[in-house]
Amino acid sequence: MRIQEQIRSRRSVRSFDGRKVEAETLQEILRFSALGYQAFLIEYSVGERAGELRPLRELAACVRILRRRAAEWHIEPEHIAVLGFSAGGHLAASLGVLWNHPALKLGSACRPDALVLYYPVITAGECAHRESIDNVTGGDPGLTELLSLEKQVTPDMPATFLWHCVGDESVPVENSVLLLASMQRAHVPYECHLFAGGAHGISVCTREVETPYPDIAPWFDLCTNWLNRQFQFIP
Repeated sequence: MRIQEQIRSRRSVRSFDGRKVEAETLQEILRFSALGYQAFLIEYSVGERAGELRPLRELAACVRILRRRAAEWHIEPEHIAVLGFSAGGHLAASLGVLWNHPALKLGSACRPDALVLYYPVITAGECAHRESIDNVTGGDPGLTELLSLEKQVTPDMPATFLWHCVGDESVPVENSVLLLASMQRAHVPYECHLFAGGAHGISVCTREVETPYPDIAPWFDLCTNWLNRQFQFIP
């Protein structure tokens, strides 16, 4: 089953600031905002428009805008975390590992200060979520190698919070395990949680998102505690 079809089959779509937003996303926005974080939702190219690294360049441009307008929007420009889940986790991780790739010339202003990745697509190898990888690579062998992100990790990758469910049948947990192993080898700071059971697209694991997993729901508190330590933030 396609990721988005699986998610929409059990998610209502709710209004946020005049736009339609999946409940999976809305809950994170509301929770982080309630804790004193400025939360921004980024819309990026998907599907047939996701080729030529367009989503990565769009995300990089958004982070640069946040830093440029930090004073106006009451943002701490050196405390910017990029959060992504599922295919969006691949995009977030792509910026984290490719921000200084010499061929891409994205610039240091787009480097996140932290990453939060949950059930992310990572690899283009044996355990890939093939549809997501094909969307961003178009089958190009060079892009496929570049966007198999476990192969691109360097010590310049931002500190990362990572979680995944062992029971994920859409994006295998090996995606996170491969990234974890690469971060360990590169001495990238991280915190990782692998939960027994579970599924894909379960968000904050509550009835609001129609996927109540009380044993997995503590990931959000674990994540915010980690972010608070990284940014020395007292909510």
